[in-house]
Parts: sequence; structure tokens; C-alpha cells
Amino acid sequence: MAVGNLNADGKIDMAASSYFSEAISTFKNSTGTISVTSNIAASWTINGPTTIVGSGTSQTISLQPTGTYTIVWDPVSGYTAPAQSTQTLTDSGAITFSGTYVAPDLQVWTPANPSGLVIPTTATEGTAVMLSAPVTNRGTASTASGFTSLFQKATDSSGTGAVDIGTYATTSLIAAGARKDVKLSYAFPTAGTVYVRVCADKASSGDTGTIPEANSSGTGEANNCGAWTAITVGVPTGTVKASASISAGSWTISGCTSQTGSGTTEVTYSSVPVGDCTITYDPVSGYTTPGQNTQTLTSGNPITFVGNYASFSGTISVTSNISASWTINGPATITGSGTSQTLTFQPTGTYTIVWDPVSGYTEPSSQNLSLTDGGTITFDGTYVPGPNICGNDICEQGESGVCPNDCPYSIQER
Repeated sequence: MAVGNLNADGKIDMAASSYFSEAISTFKNSTGTISVTSNIAASWTINGPTTIVGSGTSQTISLQPTGTYTIVWDPVSGYTAPAQSTQTLTDSGAITFSGTYVAPDLQVWTPANPSGLVIPTTATEGTAVMLSAPVTNRGTASTASGFTSLFQKATDSSGTGAVDIGTYATTSLIAAGARKDVKLSYAFPTAGTVYVRVCADKASSGDTGTIPEANSSGTGEANNCGAWTAITVGVPTGTVKASASISAGSWTISGCTSQTGSGTTEVTYSSVPVGDCTITYDPVSGYTTPGQNTQTLTSGNPITFVGNYASFSGTISVTSNISASWTINGPATITGSGTSQTLTFQPTGTYTIVWDPVSGYTEPSSQNLSLTDGGTITFDGTYVPGPNICGNDICEQGESGVCPNDCPYSIQER
């Protein structure tokens, strides 16, 4: 039986035979190429005319039977797996399954603060300060819920002696790419340099977190803590004010600080460390010295010292037998005139009176008297008429009681 046509060489021409053409077509398989890619290393299974199992981030399988295929992505810890998908492979065609695993990735980070440093970097001993740091979800999925962030402090930038000092609860989810500032009000008990950091999704140093997450390097929770930030804790300070009641008054402040000053204008000392401040006033001649005074300075509550110098004083009286002028020199300089004058509240000390000349009279000699506190001194000056003053029948100044012929009525009155 002829099964094909003979060619010029006497051989069967298989291609020309319709019988063999149909046979070859019957036994030939239709195939295509299947490619699989994913954003992370993951395993998967493809079900269809054939079953294919693979893993990694990229794989290509050729000469696969045509038909409908469905890929199922396996779970990866910390990620949400891609949904399964279905595609149809045609003869000599190609299909690609692309899978994107998504997960939150919490970091104490912002573009402007990539190390996640805590602010502020200064504080005052014993005074609460609001510490803050940025937590950003740098992943590809939301956190799905709130979480807790931990504040820790240590003695150096390596975290030596780290202790937990407080937490901040984020009550709502953080979307992919979103940021939340976490905060803690904390009072550092002692002055000096201390190091603080924030760890996202941790309620304590031993907590592994509640948000399943992973990052591009696959370290999951390992990148949740920011850098240790140096915070300078200073001693609390306040303001001290001081003055004296007289311009010559001066003082020294000790204890909380070491300062000096003088005068009646109030002097202000700022940024003085809190504590007991003692002021000592210096003596001033002629005045009582204010007593030493101690006050306790606290932050935000200024204290004021006023030194009241009380002068030693007494009374000076001046009398003369005629109306005359005079000058008193001593702790104070006093001028006056007339026959009688009283001067109160004069500084204590030694005074000298000088009587001014009066025509026709010999003025009294100068006198020295010492005035004590609360005492009284009296300068009494007697002007003596010169020769030939009496007997001119004229009652002149200073003659009353001295020249009876010139001033008979004054003599009679006396």
C-alpha cells in the first residue's frame, strides 16, 4: 500500500503526504513560556495543565503545556502575600505572574532626621520636658492597628545601662508612608549628659512588638529603634535681685552664686542656680548695717533683697546772743543764721561750728562737739561788743542787756 508519493530519488515525500501531515499534527504538543517575579524571595505553586513549584524573586519556565494556570503565593513572615491570580497560556505564547508582598516597616525616621534623634537636646534637672521623636511607616502596607513606642535612657551613645523611662500609645493605624510623632513628658532627676532613644512598636525592652513587619533587608523588628541622642540636663536656675537704701551701700551674695553689687538701683542676677542665697551687706560709716539675710531660690520664682541702712542721728541746736550766721562742718555741712535754730536727724560724729563776723562785735571762737546716736549737742555763741559801743544813747543790736544807758527799757524789762 502506498503511504506517500515518491520523489525523484525514489524516496517518500512525507510532507506531501496528507496522511503523514495529519499524523505529525496529531502528535505535536502546544507549549509556551511561564515567568514568575516577586519583590521579595518567596515560594509559590502554579496549578494548571501541569503543576509547577518554585521560589526566589524571578524564574522562567519554558515549553509548558498551553491552558489555564493559577498561581498561589506562599506566606512570608511579616508580609501580606499577593492574592492568587489566573492566566491562560496559548501556543508559543508567554505569561508572567508578578507578586508584590506588602508589609509595614516602622522606623524612627524622617528624611530630615534619618537617625531618629530625640528633641529637645537640652533639659533642666527636676523640670518635666516634652521629649519627641518621629515614627514613620516606611513599608508598603498600613500597620492595621495602633501600637506602643518605648522611650529609654542610657549613660552613653552605646546604650550602656539602658533603662525604660516611659511609653507612648499610638491609638490609630499608620498608613504606608505616613508619620506619627511620639512624645513623653519626663523630668530628669539629675544634671549631666544623658542619652535617650525611641523604639517603635515596643512596650518594654524585651517586647517583640504587636505589628508584624519587615523591611527591605528582611530584619523585621530590628530597625525599630532610633539613635541614642545626647541630652544636656542643666541645673535649674532663677533670678536674684538686690539693692540698698543708700548709694554707698554694698553687698556680697554667696551660697547659690558669688556676686557683688552696690547702690540704690536694683541689680538683677539671672541664671542663678537654685538653692539657698545669702546676702551680706558691708558697713557704711554713720549707718547701721543691714543684717545678713538668706532666702531659698527656686526655678521660676525670683527673690529680692533690700538692704535698709539706718543712719545714726541726733539733734544739733545753735543759739547766739545776737542774730548772726554760722557754718557747721562735720559728717554733714550745715549753714544757718539768727539767734536760735534746732536741726534734727543729723548724722552722728564730730562737728565744728564757725561763727561769721558781725560788725562791732568780737565773734565767738569755733567749737567742737560730738553728736552720738539719739543725742543732742548745743552750740552757744556769745558775740562781745567792741569798745565805745555803749554810751552813744542809741540802743543798737547786741546792746540790749549789755548797755543799760543806751537801752534802759530793755534793762527795766529784764
